[in-house]
Amino acid sequence: DRLRPNFRIDRFARYVTMCATALTLGALVSCGDAGGGEVQVAGSRTASDAAASTPRIVAILPFAADQLLAMGVTPVAVPALRGDVPADWDGIPTLAIDHSAGPNTEQLIAVSPDIIITSSTYAQFMPLVEEATGAESVIMDVDSVDDASTHIRRMGEMIGKTSEAETLADAIDAQSTIAADDPGLPTDAPRVLAVFGTPHAFYAFLPSSY
Repeated sequence: DRLRPNFRIDRFARYVTMCATALTLGALVSCGDAGGGEVQVAGSRTASDAAASTPRIVAILPFAADQLLAMGVTPVAVPALRGDVPADWDGIPTLAIDHSAGPNTEQLIAVSPDIIITSSTYAQFMPLVEEATGAESVIMDVDSVDDASTHIRRMGEMIGKTSEAETLADAIDAQSTIAADDPGLPTDAPRVLAVFGTPHAFYAFLPSSY
């Protein structure tokens, strides 16, 4: 059957209107409005975008896990500890670690990390871990108060939280200065050597330790 003339005209008019609307929207998206302001139909940075851009970090080093949490970033995995576990770690996947075999590679792959922060204790295992996970390994050894502040600032740069990192590092520096200058410390206190670690790696608390 032939279409009625008026129906054909109406349908053609609607088609022309739809095309004109599509062209107008395309021009606005690519060129902006007449006043020169950009029309950000897509690409505007939101809170979810910021969260997505934060690297997924596995904190094998407990110190790193605590500082990341203090800066508002939750690690995708933390080490499985014996005994009491920090309350802030509740709900975070744990990673089995063996001093003779290193971190559990299968568990690392399961959490898809971008960065793995560890101490030099496990540095020997990191080349294989990097190959298996595609993640970057970062070695951090905290042997002094200065090391703590330096690593906090470095982590702040990693996660885009430089101001929060600076606040934490400044607080540690201030506390260290207060403790060192405390006139209430006894001058005749006994000399004590505190040692901790594993059969393969012993550490001693020194005057510079915190």
